[in-house]
Amino acid sequence: MHKLFILLGACLPFGAMAQSSFKVQRNLAVPLYKVFEPEKEKDEWLEIQSAEMPKPGGQNPGLTAYQDARRAAANLRSNNRVYTTPPAVITPELQRAWEGLSGSGTPNDNHIAVANDGKVISVLNVNIRHFNDTGRLLKTWGLAAFARNPNVNPEGPIPNLERTYDPRVIYDQEADRWIVVFMNGVLDRESFTIVGFSTSSDPLKPWNVYRLPGNPFRDTTWSDYPIVALGKDDLFITLNQLKNGKGWKDGFTQSIIWQVNKASGYAGDSLRKNLWHDLKFNNKAIWSICPAQGGLNLLPHMHLLSVRPADTLNDTLFVHKIEGTGNNASYSLRVLKSDKAYGYPPSALQPVAGFKLATNDARVLTAVEWAGQVHYGQNSIHPISLRPCIYHGILYGIAGEKLQVRSEFITSDSLDFAYPAIAAAGNDPLDPSVVITMVHSSERTFPGTSLIYANRYREYSPVVRMKEGRNIINYSFIPPGEQRWGDYEGIQKKYNEPNAYYAVGSYGNLAMNAYVARFTLSDGLIRQSQPLQTLRVFPNPADDHARLELKLDQESTCKVEMVNMLGQRQGEVETYKLNPGTHLLSVRTYRFAAGTYVLRVYNEAGTLLHSEKIIIR
Repeated sequence: MHKLFILLGACLPFGAMAQSSFKVQRNLAVPLYKVFEPEKEKDEWLEIQSAEMPKPGGQNPGLTAYQDARRAAANLRSNNRVYTTPPAVITPELQRAWEGLSGSGTPNDNHIAVANDGKVISVLNVNIRHFNDTGRLLKTWGLAAFARNPNVNPEGPIPNLERTYDPRVIYDQEADRWIVVFMNGVLDRESFTIVGFSTSSDPLKPWNVYRLPGNPFRDTTWSDYPIVALGKDDLFITLNQLKNGKGWKDGFTQSIIWQVNKASGYAGDSLRKNLWHDLKFNNKAIWSICPAQGGLNLLPHMHLLSVRPADTLNDTLFVHKIEGTGNNASYSLRVLKSDKAYGYPPSALQPVAGFKLATNDARVLTAVEWAGQVHYGQNSIHPISLRPCIYHGILYGIAGEKLQVRSEFITSDSLDFAYPAIAAAGNDPLDPSVVITMVHSSERTFPGTSLIYANRYREYSPVVRMKEGRNIINYSFIPPGEQRWGDYEGIQKKYNEPNAYYAVGSYGNLAMNAYVARFTLSDGLIRQSQPLQTLRVFPNPADDHARLELKLDQESTCKVEMVNMLGQRQGEVETYKLNPGTHLLSVRTYRFAAGTYVLRVYNEAGTLLHSEKIIIR
């Protein structure tokens, strides 16, 4: 018999004057449900005829209509694009791509993972597909097959198994294993979270399959909209609990976090897990939680992010943190204020008048932690143009007590953007660069998929259109003004190959079609062969300019001076007021005669941060 612990906790969040609270049930055990063998499964692609996937619980028709009306009345150009780096310097390059097909249902719930040996798994609505690195299809089967055989469980088959949806797939680069998560059912009695762990690196070999209760509190709620991420020891699955037959406003009860021990799943033992629930701030349940996947390495902790996704405008960010595993795991919450307000997005437009695309709400959809920062993405309204756009937030100082949030709107004068997916792009532990995919559409552009690269200086590449649409999205069983566009997309860095990434997106052709692409990145400002430092000067020797790269965890005023070998200051002291993050400053060395100098950097308290000899030619 497993042990059950329920812990009630309260903590005073950093930056807030109100109390947060939580409960946890520790060391729960779920028996192995079945062993699934893909090689014995019929190779088939399941078509969903005239079916709409469950809504993720955040759509508000009244607020959508209000935001759409504001946008139509404004008719403004944004004039706020953030793409500041020349295309020749930062260049995402598509290498190969292949069709992911359509499952007939809407929207495309797309996700993807790639192994170190090049095997690829993509999931779409009710299907899973296995490709090799060139895009050749090796196997296709329905997700329901993971749990179809009831003979190994005396409780019988999962009720209403044809109602599978919201699949996620993730590759564990340290264990060289795969994990697939998907949902079943939209009522408490049939709601389960299905979790499959591969027993080897080969997706066609047996999988250990478990089913977590979608109604863990034995009330009238069911689980919806999973987001997954891996830590060093655990798989984290976040879900929203909704009441039977209710809308999101009157049906949402709480968001929960399953912390699942990976080793027990890979071994086929009873699955050990913690259930974090009743997560509240100001005595109100926090809505929708997104875990932050580690970048190149898996982390011993997990940061998880939430916002106020249904507000017209808001700047609150909830930062959850779970440290440790099993009975030693602990939870804390901090509440921060971002520098820019996000807001509930309006609908995206299509080239045929009246056909609009749902953008759901402004919840955090994707997050990654790497190089001392957490980057996250959400749908938002742009404050000037009122277009739907991507809100890219960056959390600084996560290793210390002082957390700060800085953000940018990824927007365009001619495109609507939604549904971001983020992957770490830096190949060095000090490089927090990221790449972001998203879907695009407009009154002049069919729905397709784009990507953008953000380097460690918060400079953005031009938007690269990964796949152009061929037609509008138009499902006959959905009203024209409420067409579904996507609830999420997927991207993953190939961990053992620098600068290589795999993404899955969607494009319109009356139905939504999936598209898988491999692409690479190059950044002319970064020397890939040289490890990054907290502060460095390059090139050295210098001609007319030298570059000073400086990494800060919080706001600071820095002073830069040049002195000769006798310690005499040369020229003026340069003063920079800098935000958290990595900065690239230009030192005008052409003002000095050829020779050897010392470049010094001080903080606002006058403390010397760096001193380095520099040769000017």
